[in-house]
Amino acid sequence: MDADTRKRRASMLLQSMQNTGKNYSLDYNKSAPIKEGMTSSDRGYVPGEHMHHTAIVDVYEPIYRNTDEGEAAVLNDFAASLGVPMGNHPKNFVSMPEGDHLSGMHGYAGDHRIQLNNLSAEERAKIDAFLNRIADAPFEAKKEALRTMIEYGQPIMDDRLRDLGYKFKDREQLAREYQTEVGLDRQQAQNEAATDALRREIESRQHFSRSGKALRGEALSEARIDDLLAITDAVYPTKRMAGGEEMDMYLSQSPARIDSPGASRDKVYYIDADNVRINGKNGQRNGVAVA
Repeated sequence: MDADTRKRRASMLLQSMQNTGKNYSLDYNKSAPIKEGMTSSDRGYVPGEHMHHTAIVDVYEPIYRNTDEGEAAVLNDFAASLGVPMGNHPKNFVSMPEGDHLSGMHGYAGDHRIQLNNLSAEERAKIDAFLNRIADAPFEAKKEALRTMIEYGQPIMDDRLRDLGYKFKDREQLAREYQTEVGLDRQQAQNEAATDALRREIESRQHFSRSGKALRGEALSEARIDDLLAITDAVYPTKRMAGGEEMDMYLSQSPARIDSPGASRDKVYYIDADNVRINGKNGQRNGVAVA
């Protein structure tokens, strides 16, 4: 592997770091999740065609040089919020024939000095001095350089893509989609955190009664735990999970209810949007308002 290839792969790795979820594979042409996620173009993934990075990795490389993985993830989040997914993000790819890819896109980028791969030695020396200043700049300056390249350089390549006949989502739409994805990811993370916290609370209390003596049966049944976890799994976030005093009150009642006869021990309570406690077993409001 030559030096240029190593540099490109190193930059591609940084441009594929994500704040949420897993980082995207360097072997994008072998990655099923990446191919399945290529939704920025109406063509999706076409077997046998090239996968073109619409935000060209080499063009943005100087900004990512000398950054760590955490800084790179922040830059990628920032770029995606502007509608430009970076690196091997699935929405940074458009499937196209080899000719369109190498000549139509990268040849065009070189001719317009967007991709700097056809320079004389003198030109190369001058541009390298400038690019090194970007690479050595403080993080906030790199962030502003990224914004500038997205605002002034990226539209040229997006227009070229459309001139070649490719239907490609506009950057505003991609920005909206990213914000939706981030919101769903954070919502899922909050749900998982609430579920984990509830499970720990259950486990810390399930062996003891109010007097501190071990309960008969020693542990809550799996079905009982599943019912409690349903508060977050099924109700969150459309209904407010009982919190604070309400949850403590409910959990403190759990030992006494384990041995109660009939279906009453299977009942779960949560708080709906109107702050009225609802029986989770049959879904009926019992009219008990919670302050």
